[in-house]
Parts: sequence; C-alpha cells; structure tokens
Amino acid sequence: MSSPRYNKVRLCAFRLKHNLPAKKFYALKFPETVKDSLKNLVAERDSRPKDKVGIPITSLNEALRASIPGLIYIGKIWEKIWLYSPVEIPIDKLSAIFSYWLDTEFPDEHPNKRKKGITFEQRQAVMQLLSNPNNLKWEPVTLKTELWKKYANGTANITEDADGFILLPDILATQLSDPNLKFKLSDETIQFYRCAPIEGAGAELISWPPLSYTQKNHTYYYSIVLTLKVQTVPFQPYPQLQCDMSIRRWSSRNDTGLLPGGQASSVYIRTKLQWGEGLNPYGYTEYFQVAPLIWKSGLKWDNNLARLLNEFNRLPYTPEQILANPTQALNLLDIPNICMTYKDGIIPGHKVGKGLPPINRRQLAEQIAFLLQDHWELIDYKRFKFKIDTKQSAQIFDLPKPDGTSWELPVPDKEKGETEEEFLTRTQELLNKQEGQRNKIKKKKTENDEQFNLRYEQILDKQQLERDKCQKKEDETDEHFQLRYAHYEKRLEKLSSEKIRLCEAIRNCIGKELTIEIWYINESTRDALIKAIWYCLGLKTATTGIHNFPDIDLTVTIRTQEIGKLAERLALSTDKTKKPNSKQREEAINSRKAEVAESVNKMQPVTGKVGVLVELYGENHWKPEWTDPQAAIRLGFVQEKIDRVSKFIVPAHEELKKKYEKVAKDEGRELNRREQNEINELQEELPQKTITSFLDLLRSLGVQIAPPRIVIPSVTLPNPLTYVGLWLVNRTSKTSAHGKQQLIPVMVKMRSDYQAIEAIFNGISDWIPYDEALRKINLKGTSITGDNNELKKEIKGFIKRMLQTKELRGKDTLLLCDAQNIRRYWTWLQDKEISQDGIVFGTESPQMMPKLRVVRVRQDGETPEWYALHDQEKQKAKLFENLVELEQISVATEGLFNTDSNERIFLSIGQKSNTMPKEKLDFSKFDKPQLHWSNPAILELVVAYIQPEDDPWHWAVLTHELRRMALQYKDTLARPIVLHLGAQMGDYVLMVDEDSLKDE
Repeated sequence: MSSPRYNKVRLCAFRLKHNLPAKKFYALKFPETVKDSLKNLVAERDSRPKDKVGIPITSLNEALRASIPGLIYIGKIWEKIWLYSPVEIPIDKLSAIFSYWLDTEFPDEHPNKRKKGITFEQRQAVMQLLSNPNNLKWEPVTLKTELWKKYANGTANITEDADGFILLPDILATQLSDPNLKFKLSDETIQFYRCAPIEGAGAELISWPPLSYTQKNHTYYYSIVLTLKVQTVPFQPYPQLQCDMSIRRWSSRNDTGLLPGGQASSVYIRTKLQWGEGLNPYGYTEYFQVAPLIWKSGLKWDNNLARLLNEFNRLPYTPEQILANPTQALNLLDIPNICMTYKDGIIPGHKVGKGLPPINRRQLAEQIAFLLQDHWELIDYKRFKFKIDTKQSAQIFDLPKPDGTSWELPVPDKEKGETEEEFLTRTQELLNKQEGQRNKIKKKKTENDEQFNLRYEQILDKQQLERDKCQKKEDETDEHFQLRYAHYEKRLEKLSSEKIRLCEAIRNCIGKELTIEIWYINESTRDALIKAIWYCLGLKTATTGIHNFPDIDLTVTIRTQEIGKLAERLALSTDKTKKPNSKQREEAINSRKAEVAESVNKMQPVTGKVGVLVELYGENHWKPEWTDPQAAIRLGFVQEKIDRVSKFIVPAHEELKKKYEKVAKDEGRELNRREQNEINELQEELPQKTITSFLDLLRSLGVQIAPPRIVIPSVTLPNPLTYVGLWLVNRTSKTSAHGKQQLIPVMVKMRSDYQAIEAIFNGISDWIPYDEALRKINLKGTSITGDNNELKKEIKGFIKRMLQTKELRGKDTLLLCDAQNIRRYWTWLQDKEISQDGIVFGTESPQMMPKLRVVRVRQDGETPEWYALHDQEKQKAKLFENLVELEQISVATEGLFNTDSNERIFLSIGQKSNTMPKEKLDFSKFDKPQLHWSNPAILELVVAYIQPEDDPWHWAVLTHELRRMALQYKDTLARPIVLHLGAQMGDYVLMVDEDSLKDE
C-alpha cells in the first residue's frame, strides 16, 4: 500500500510568532454605586429580594455595541474592566444611551403585567449617578501579551491578568472588518462586518452585502461567517486563535411562513447613528447586533434590544413586515439592514447548502494569514505514521453496497467505444453547453474591467481543459476488463464472507433466537427493509417468517405490522402559540406508550431478543415539533414485558411521490421528468438507508462483528484490554419530558478478547448487556440531584465506584471521556486541571491508579477546521488580487496527526462521509451553492493519564482506531465506539427532543 500523499494538515488556527507590541487603550469601569442602585430598581420592578436579582445589562451592552462602532470590547459589569476603546468616547454620548436603556428596562408601566412600573424620579436618581463624571472615567491602559501565565500542568492561563488575550478576537475582528479591506473568495469580492456571536466568547464577522444564488426565479441570500476565539490546549504553554468559517443563510422568500414550532429566529440589525465622529473616530464599520424574533400570542421581539435601538433611530419595519417581506428588510444597497436568519424547518426552504468546501476555507485562511504575517502564523500538524497488524487485529465490517435499487452487485460487461457519430454528438453538446455558460457571464457591480477580463479568461481556460479532455471513447481493452471483473469477483467473495460473519456475530452476541419486527407505513418501505435483512444476512428468500441457520444454531424471524395510528401526532396542541407544559407532554407520551403496549400484546408472543424497525412520517408532518411521537414510541417498546429496542427510518420518496401526484392530478397531467427524477433519486437511496437502519438496530442490540482487538506491530499492549466509555446523560428541564433536569452517568464496556458489549448506569449495581441497559435506563436509572457541588460529588463518586468494580479493578483499562459532556462535573478533565501525574476526584493530590489509562476527546466548536496539504503537487490560488502557487489541497483526508511540541496531543480525522459531495479538488461554494458541505471534524485526543512504562502514541492510536469499530459502513464514528454507544443511551431516557432548529 502506498503511503498517503497528504501528510500535513493546516489548521484554521493561529499562534503568535512572538509577543505582540503593547497596545494602548482607554478603559471604563462600571461604577459600584450604580450597581447597587440598579439592583434596587430590579428588586422593586420584579417584586423579589435584592439579593435574588441581577441587572439587565445585556440589552445595554448590545445597544452600545450596535451604536458605537468605536468600542473594541464590551465585557460584563462584574469584570474588572467593562469597556475598552482606542479613544475616550464622550461620556455625554454614553449617558444618552444609558437614559434610553433605563426608560426601556424600567418604564412607568411595564408591558409584563407581573412586573411593576418604575417612576421617572427613580430612574432620574440612577441617571444622575451614571452621569456623574466622578463615577464614569476613562483611564488609559496598556495591554500586553507577554504577561500570560501557565497553570501547574503547563497549559496557558489566559484568564488571570491576561486582558491582552481576552481582547484579541475583538481587536483582530476590528482589523479584518476595516472598511477598505476586501477579501477574495473564488472570484467573488467580500467585505466583513463585526457582529454579535451567537454563543460563547470571542468575536464574529459576517460578509456584507450578502452573496446570492438564484433558482427557479427566486433569489436566496447568504453570508460567510468568521468566528474568532482564543482556545487553550492541555499541556500547551501558548494559546491559539481559532478561526471558524461557516455559512449563514438569510430568510429570502416573501411568502415565508411562521417561525417553526414557536421557535425564535435571530434577526441581525445594522443601524447608523448620526452622532458625529466622537463615537467612531477611526471610521470602523458598523456592527450587526442580534435581536430574537418569536411568536408569542403574536409576532414580537424576544428582548429589549430592538425596542432600545428604535429609540435611537427608528427601525423602518415592524416584526410583521420583516416576516412578510424579509428581502425588503435586507435593504441591500443602504442602511439599516435587518436580516432574519433562516432555520431548517421554515417553509419554503432555503436553496443554499450549508458549509464551505476546503478550497474556500483555505483561500480565506491564507488571506488572513497574509494580513497577520508579522505577528501570527497558521498551525500545522504532521501525519503520525503507524501500522495496524490487520491479520491479528479485528477485521472491520466491510459489507459491499448494492448498486442502485437492484439489490445486486452488477456483473460487469465489456465496455464498447463510441461511434464517430456518437463522439461528434457528445462534442457538440459540450460546445453548446460552454457557449451557454459564456453567454451568462456578466460584469459584476463590484468588478472593474480588468477584474472582469481576468475572470473571463479563467473561465475560457477552464473550458479549454474540458475540450482537451473530451476524447473519443475506445473499446475497453481485454486487460482492463479482466481487472474490473477480478474486482467484481473480490466484492462478491467479500459480500459472502461478511454475511457469514454477521450471522455468527448475531449468534455470539445475542443468542440462538432473534426476531426483527417491521412496523411500517408504506409497503415499499416494508419490502425494502425485508430486502435489507435478506441482503445483510444472506437469507435464501426475501420474505417474512422463520429463517434457520443450522450450521451456527441461529434462527432469525421477520415479522411485519402496519403501524397505523401509532405513527400519528401525539395528542397535544397543534397551535404553535400554545406550547404544552411538561405535565401535558408526559401524559401524551404515556398515552402513546400504552397504545404501543396494546398493539404488541395483540401479536403472537416471541422468545429471544426482539429489535424493531419503525417507519415514521417526515419532519414536515410534525408541526409543531412537540407532536413528534418518536420518543414516545421508543419508550413504549422498551417497557417491561414489551422489551424491544428500536430504530427509526424516514424514507422521503413516498411523501414526495404523493405530493407530486396530487399536484399533477390537480393540473390534469402526468408527472413531468423533473418530478419523476427526484422521486427516482430518493428511491435509489432506499437500499442504503434500509441496510444502515438494520445494522444500526443490530448495534443497539449489542452486536459487535468481532472482539475489538487492535494490534500494533512491534508494540506490546496489554491483552486483554478493557475499553470503557464514560458518558453523562444530561437532560435539562427544557428537554426533559417531565420538566425536570436529569443527570444519569453511564459507562459502556468492551473487551479486546470478548465480543459482547456491556453497560452500567447510576441506579444499578451490576454490568448488564448493552441492549438490556437501553431497555432499563428509563425505569431504573437514578438521576443525580442537588446543587452544583452535590452534583459534582455524586458524579465523581459514581466514576470512582465503577472503576473499583470487579470488572475493572486491577484490569488494564482505557477510560475514554468526552470533554464537553462531563468536564463541568469532573473538573479534572478541564484544560487547566487535567494532569499527567494522576487522577483527581476532589481536592486531593493526583492519584496513581494502577493499570488505568485516560484519554480525553473533544470536537465541534472547540477544535479548529482544517485542510490537508499535498507533499509535492501545487495549485494556483487567488489571495486578494494575486494569483499565487500553493500546495495542492485535498477535498478530505483521514488519519492521526500530531506536533513535535506536545507529545500528549493528537488530532484524529475520520473518513469523508459517503453523503459528502464527490467534487474536484478546486470545487468552490460558488460552483454549486445548493450543495451541503461538511468536512470531517477534528477529534482532539488528549492522552491524559497513562502508566509510567506506556508510550502516549500507543493509546492515541487505539482511540483513533476505535472510531472504526462500528457495525456499519466504512464511515468513521464521530467518537470512539464506547463513547458513541454511551451517547445513544440518552435516547432511551424520558424526554422531549432538543431544539434542532438552532440558528446558523
């Protein structure tokens, strides 16, 4: 096997080359005397004790941010410094905003009838304190970056006396949004403006004016988003600046419906105050601030920001007008701009796909690096090269996929070449297509003649390459055909052997009897699921009934049942303005659970384990989303004496077919080609969907294709080795069905010499089979309660007890933990606390625990985006107006990567998902804006605690390889298998679905 060509990944993250020059600012503290007076007002307004209230400072900070572009940083009033500015902002200008803020937050008559009004005299008393020049004074400060300290474990400390680092994202955001700075993205010219981050610390920028994509006479708008934040990495003595890139789509259809399910949509507002240069002496670009728009007995703003901004400079549109005509509110050629974010679920949908391809991420990152090159540099990681002994290690499940809807591996035929006439026809079609493309090229408003001519020449060069590649297809050679046929025979052999392995795994992990029930809506889905089981197990016939495997003493029974009313909405309000309370939700769930039990009890009883494949309607059927029955059905099947685990499938082809057939019938016609093609495309996805669903169900039943043994040549690892995933099932009061927070710690265990999967959770004392744990956690799982200190104590106590069970005590064990999931309660996993010297559960010194190893993983927003660089090949890329030659980048790569500066940190990158577009290396967002793009995310591995004789990289390799141990197609898991299975246990805890409609 040849070595990979992409042996370096470049992170979209920067490190300092050296200390930055000191910067001078003016700082303003929020006066202590005013804090006390404000709390008095809040206590009176809310009729609550003074020590139980906070100050509604958020709306003031947001108004300052939107109104005064010259402010670099706005903190919390409890921090040492509240405001930072490059110049002294006139206090009288600030006082005007304070006055509007007091009037908005503490009006004479509060619109919320549960709150009291505050008199003008009371507001004036506070205003006098705020206007007192002795209370508000700008003080000159000098910020430096050489003052940051290190924690005891060697990790950079950027919170203690390190305002220079806290301000960095905001300082750089101001630099990147300079009004004279324009970036290139492919051939588009974009400019960035600062905006409020959706969540967390850091700074955010959006491109404006927005980019556009037109489809079927409708134009859809979107912006590029840059998110800047300072991150620490365990044991790394310096911080890094992470630069994430994404797409934010704006509501663009005038016939947009109501916000889905009563959820709020964020509205970005850019206004311009005519208060003179004193507020913005350096001419910084205006700031987009965020105000949520929500439906609560009518459309209204969900905070006071919009009302406050309206006092300064009246907004031209009401909430109703924004929703009725969001494109008009964008006001593309002027200010103010009011931009409502599009959310998945809003009807009609947005036609621009999410995500940026690598070529665009690289172009932006390299341009930013060019601007910052005097002080900053992009961070590179190199491929960590290792080998796995594939003969001694567990063979990963590798079931060849059927092609299309045939459910077969097609027998290859020898390919014939083109006739001269066919070749000429194809050539002419290409020429016609290229002519059409050239005719559509128009000069953009942002381009001058030179830029347009350059872009036109690049398109001509690209078309010439296409013509050069357009060669007549000759007859396939015998040699090439024999190679293809040999590949087909290998796939056929692999298919046969994997079917046998899967049946043996079922027998070893489940026992002699397995029943698969298919609860269906559409007969086509039922038939496809039966075919999927037939395909995976090698059944003689694709039929229901009993299927025997006498050689391994296994019986598989397939039963089908029309799901009927169980798939309908829960008995809850369908009025989006009347969200049911927790008691109503729990009653509806319990009612559906009883209906599930009644339906199951009418069926013939079965012996052995039972898995259920359930077809449900698509998400458009659940409006609002609290009527979705999925959680209730799942919990209905795991009830005592029902004892079934379930997997849900939502095929889209039938709903689309019914929709198009109705439209065609109403119009008195047959389905047109486009409609039929869309239906056919969805039908072709059905075999893959149903096979994946069946394999997922087997995984939930505890089926593992082989013991997860991983052998590294010339490395002596413990054998047997136990892998344990620690997970905290965490349901907030909003996402729990009964309205109470639920915290249930769980562990999932696998052994390198044992095929079964076991689990344990708070509430039981013994390890039990994984599928049994899924069925019992809702009934027997004990949620941990108390204040934050009590929660920490109980959760850490659970971890200590489990590590001392006979199954783990004194056994070689690799404990895997997800940082974002549990570090709040087990604080030893936090960057500043994690230690190589031992485990800490309380205030004690680090403890050595024999034979235990701990690896912490994290991902999502806490790990940077990346692109891979080729060892030798080059490609041209446009940085600003210059065409330069850089290393060729990869659409995706996989592997383990590290850096010489930190032997305990590794980056695990999985395979490109099968759902990702198959595009060329130079594929840009603007080539096909409608495509969704998601690169494999980095999983950061921190080899935290190991034994003295261990080498850190061994445990990083094991953790990386455990992402490939799932019973599924080759797609790599987001987390190692034991953590993946632990996270899935949360699906079986009584809850309502979390809001999936997050702002982009």
